[in-house]
Amino acid sequence: CRGKENKRHIGEMLIEMRDKMKKAIFLDIDGTLIDALGGLTEISPQVEKEIRMLQEKGAYVFVATGRPYAFINKSLLEFGFDGFILNNGAQVMINNETIGSTPMGSDFINQ
Repeated sequence: CRGKENKRHIGEMLIEMRDKMKKAIFLDIDGTLIDALGGLTEISPQVEKEIRMLQEKGAYVFVATGRPYAFINKSLLEFGFDGFILNNGAQVMINNETIGSTPMGSDFINQ
C-alpha cells in the first residue's frame, strides 16, 4: 500500500509542477504577426488582444524570425514581447538584452 501512496504523491507533485510552469509561445513575423506584402504593417487589434491575454495569463511571448534586429519594425520592438529569437536563432534577446549570439565567422563570410 505504501508504494501506491508514494506513486500517487509523486504523480500529484508532477501535475502541480506542470501546472505552475510558464508557457513560452513563439510567433513568426511575416504572415503571422504582420503581412507587409499584403499591406498589414502593424499587429491587428485582435492579435494584440490575444497576445496581451496570453501574457496576462503568465505566458512568455517571443518573436522568432530569420530577420536580423535591424530589420525588425519599430512597433514590434516596442510592443512588449518578452524576447526575440533573431537571425534564425543566431541571436537571442530577452528584455532588450542579448543573452546569446553566434555571429558568422570571417572564414564563412570570405568564402
